Order: sequence, then structure tokens, then C-alpha cells
Amino acid sequence: MSKAVNGSEPEMPDFETLADLAARDPIAFEKIRNHLIERTIYSQPESKREKLARLQFRIDGVIRRSSNPVHACVLLNGLLLDSAASLLDKIDCLPGTSRLNSYQEPIPERTVYLELVRKEDP
Repeated sequence: MSKAVNGSEPEMPDFETLADLAARDPIAFEKIRNHLIERTIYSQPESKREKLARLQFRIDGVIRRSSNPVHACVLLNGLLLDSAASLLDKIDCLPGTSRLNSYQEPIPERTVYLELVRKEDP
């Protein structure tokens, strides 16, 4: 981890340092990850801390129930997409901001080039 500057908190390590630490010492990596997350949450205004802590709790739950890092990424991506869709729905409820009333080009039909088929047993 980077050294503290003028007695302040250490800076965020670069990606390569974190990736190397995760590969060499996952427990130390988790400690640093949790410290950085908590530091980020508590650096925010008090009015936002509880919401951020709840979001982090959800993220940690998704990571715990995933079977591997790629599975965690897929599940977290789904969480992000659900959140974005919810935000768009809320925006649509604002007066004069409906995306449905704006002009949208029709979506062309897609041509199927690949089709999944079940392999027959010989």
C-alpha cells in the first residue's frame, strides 16, 4: 500500500499492486479492500452513509454467494442493470421527461445466425 502523505491516510494502491496482493495473499487483500470501502463510506456526508453501507452489504452478499469471480461479476452486473432500470423508471415519472414520448427509431428484426440445439445421444 502507498505510504501516507503528511500523516494522512494512505492512498489507493494501483490496480497491479492490488491484483498481485489478491493472488499472493487473499486475506490481506480482503482486509485492505474492506478498509478502503469503509474509509470511502465514512468520508461521505452522514446523510448518505447508511444507504452506502446497505449497498455494500448487498454487494458483499452477492460476492459471498457466487461460485467464482466471473460469476460474481455476472451477478453484480445484473445488480447494476437492475439499478439503472429502476433509475430510468423514476426519471420517466418526472413531468416532461418520459422517454416513451420521445422519437425512437423502430428496432429492426434480428437475423438469427446461430441456433442452439441439443446434442442427440448416439
